[in-house]
Order: sequence, then C-alpha cells, then structure tokens
Amino acid sequence: MDPPHPVPAAGDGMLLPGLPSGALAAFLGMTGAGRDLPLLSVELRHLGGALRPGTVRGGAVDGLDAESALFAAGITPDAAGVTAVHAAVDELRMAMSPWAAATGYRNFAERSRGRFDSPEVAARLRAVKTAYDPDDLIHANHPVPSAE
Repeated sequence: MDPPHPVPAAGDGMLLPGLPSGALAAFLGMTGAGRDLPLLSVELRHLGGALRPGTVRGGAVDGLDAESALFAAGITPDAAGVTAVHAAVDELRMAMSPWAAATGYRNFAERSRGRFDSPEVAARLRAVKTAYDPDDLIHANHPVPSAE
C-alpha cells in the first residue's frame, strides 16, 4: 500500500553481526513501550541463508557478513521533521553501536559513511569502476573510486 507518489523520508541503518541480550535490551529500550519516536518504521531484518558470504557466487559483493540488518526511517515533510527523524535515528544508531558490524550495507545507509566492503570487495569494485566508467559518469550516494 505504498503511496503512488514520492514521500519525503529519511532513515539510516547498520549491520549487526549478532543480537546478544544486551543488543536486544538496547533496541527495545530505544523503540519499546513508552517511547515517542518520530519514526514510521524500525526494523531488525534477519539475514543469513543465501545472504551469507560465499553461499551464492556472482557480483562483487557475494553476501552480507552479519546476522541482522537494522533500519529506521521516518517521514520528513519539513525541516523540523528532518531534524527530529535524524536525531531519533542517530540516537538509535548510537545505542546499537557497540554491536555494529565493521562493514555496512549501502542500501541501508542513507547518511552513515564508513567502510562498506572488505578490502577484497573494494578492490573488485574499483577494478570494475576503472574498466567500465573511467570518466566517472556514473554517480551514486556511496561512490566507488577508480583504481589508482
């Protein structure tokens, strides 16, 4: 039941290698009963199976080395909404940061920066970028630099 037109929203996420009891307690403390958050959705998605690295071959990224993906988002109709949603997402990310994976997932990283790939994957992506886009015509939210 998505709306037929674009809706202004903001969000961010992270990968979690595991969900020990401390991580679940922090998550529920941030999102559970009694919290009034300006977020439309807060998700913990179970990964694994065919998403585990090396399970399926193909592409530069052959899997996500984490048990779960966290993503939170809210509607941002105006500047106050943007500020409120960014603050809530940042607070959630900070609370979950002790359990964050060393790498992230580009599709769930709207504002966060950092390392998305292992050194091997980064090298493969740079090689593809150099071979097929030497003039840097293709742009993305998380650009891949050309090989040097």
